[in-house]
Amino acid sequence: LRIVRSKGLQTLDGAQLCGKKNRAESKTQQTKRRNSDKQMKEVVFPPQEIITKAMCLFVRDGKTLASRGFDDVANKHYYRVLGGTVHFLETGEQAIRREIQEELHSDIAELTFLEVIENIFTYKGNRGHQNVFLYSGTLARKELYQQKTIHIVDGDHEFDAEWIAVDDIVAGRILLYP
Repeated sequence: LRIVRSKGLQTLDGAQLCGKKNRAESKTQQTKRRNSDKQMKEVVFPPQEIITKAMCLFVRDGKTLASRGFDDVANKHYYRVLGGTVHFLETGEQAIRREIQEELHSDIAELTFLEVIENIFTYKGNRGHQNVFLYSGTLARKELYQQKTIHIVDGDHEFDAEWIAVDDIVAGRILLYP
């Protein structure tokens, strides 16, 4: 039994892999398989998964560093805490240190684990589910605290991070997501 990913769907199909028949089967085995396939319908699972993230709050003078985004389906601006995906066999702490090094070219001092947040959301019309390891820390590159906007290049993705007022987040004037 193999799990096959095809056109964004996962299918369980013991006889085919990516639409190609198993050539090692004898004609008798192929006939038995076809008869068995007629009796049992294909099982299809939608592309659902829970993604694990690690994010870090950096605070200075009543402001926190976050990247700005826009959901064009919901027609709303929002901010997102910096960080990213935890890779397989990577701890949350290792992931946030790697992500901040990639995004800001800075180490993190005084890293403190705060909590895990379960984030179930809709973004650009698509449902998402994340478990977020949230940390707070201090940037080792102190000059980043003096920049109003920080341009970030992360692989083929470019975006800006800026210092936003914590009071505006608490008052609901700014949407901040993990």
